[in-house]
Amino acid sequence: MGPYKATQEDLEIRMWCYRNRVVITPVEVGYRKRSWYIEIDVGGKINKSPECYTHTQIWSQIFKYRKYYYEKYKQ
Repeated sequence: MGPYKATQEDLEIRMWCYRNRVVITPVEVGYRKRSWYIEIDVGGKINKSPECYTHTQIWSQIFKYRKYYYEKYKQ
């Protein structure tokens, strides 16, 4: 996967997700395909993104999903 330099906000949101059982992770489409789906596990309910992402898109898209759930569920 491509490089991604996390900001302080990225790190805080990632830790919030970890503490609140929101797991968002890349899942390779297939062996050596260089594209990934995003798997989203919120409290044991697992969903997969409808589209796949390239190595240049994957980390920024994961952050968008994390930020979405952070903003939706934070108190």
